[in-house]
Amino acid sequence: AQIVESGGYAYFRFSVDERESSVVVVVTPLSGDPDLYASFNLTRPEARSADTFSSLTIGGDTLRISHYDRRFCPGGDAAPCELYIGVHAFSGNSSFTILATQANETAIALLDGVPQQASLEVHDWQYYTFGVSDLPAHVRIAVTPSNGDPDIYIGRSSFPTELDYEWRSSLAGGDTVQIAPDDAGWCVRCTYRIGVRAFRATNFSIVATTGAQPALLEDGVPRAASVAAGVYDYYRVLVEDVATDLHLVLTTIGGNADIFVSHLHERPNASHHEFASTALERDAVSVPHFHPAMVACTGGAERCTWYASVLGVNASTYTLSARLSIATSGLRVDAPAEAEGGVVFSNAVFGPPLPFDGESRPLALVEPADGCAELTGGGLTDKLALIDRGQG
Repeated sequence: AQIVESGGYAYFRFSVDERESSVVVVVTPLSGDPDLYASFNLTRPEARSADTFSSLTIGGDTLRISHYDRRFCPGGDAAPCELYIGVHAFSGNSSFTILATQANETAIALLDGVPQQASLEVHDWQYYTFGVSDLPAHVRIAVTPSNGDPDIYIGRSSFPTELDYEWRSSLAGGDTVQIAPDDAGWCVRCTYRIGVRAFRATNFSIVATTGAQPALLEDGVPRAASVAAGVYDYYRVLVEDVATDLHLVLTTIGGNADIFVSHLHERPNASHHEFASTALERDAVSVPHFHPAMVACTGGAERCTWYASVLGVNASTYTLSARLSIATSGLRVDAPAEAEGGVVFSNAVFGPPLPFDGESRPLALVEPADGCAELTGGGLTDKLALIDRGQG
């Protein structure tokens, strides 16, 4: 263990061998409150500055220094790279252990309109890239947490840091950054570099969109956005099972927005849609599995796509969520082909429900049909017996 008197510093040095891996420095206090500073340029880092990384929490401290950070090993691959570390005894005499390691780090490529989920511990980063082609309508990056608080930082020429970025959103909860063609940093045929930092430990979903195609909605994950007056935002929902009810809920936080839904039109609007809701504050559209439009969409297959648009009646902020409810309880007909598909039914009040992933078995009609005597009707081994429960 290391011991530092109150107000004093202890200094360390760590040689960076892997230039494409992050550096993680952990200080574990045994007594007192040690704070952590690190720099590639300053041999005795002691204060927060543009060249210094720091963690000043009460108790233990962790620094995760990404190799995407422009301050990482500034001399390039040819030069030796040393990370200098300072530990400050902030509160009383401090004793502590210190550990520095390297960890693999990969930036994840985002696809237009396709969400990605991730988890981060407090103050950790996850990096993404998002490439845009010719003349997108906009670039919108949104994070939606299921818990905790993720923040967005965006750069173009390099990956962002807390101090070095071109765009940022650090609201409590979800965040959205929208870059418009008249923005000073707007670019086409380029790559935006995105960092998500956990202000608090978080599980979140991130999606990047350009308006080139409808954004994919995840089941049960609300998507926050804003829309200008007279403009549409477009979304899509994948229905995986023929016996599925679809519920879309649009909650307007400010302004007034309407929703239009269709499985025929990829960009439904006020003139071309099958379902719509135009209430003032909260709009909802439900399409049950037995509705002719849902039956036509699935068409006996196991996937169809529904499209939704949100129209800004005036400039609006909103959340849009999709919920898929499977109506079947596990019974599926595999053959003959004309009857293939999920069968909607209710479970009996006795006995366990059918398993969704059970093995396929032939069906057999039995005698007596009510099952109140010994069953006959041929061999029943490895078959599912159909019994009429009757009235009593």
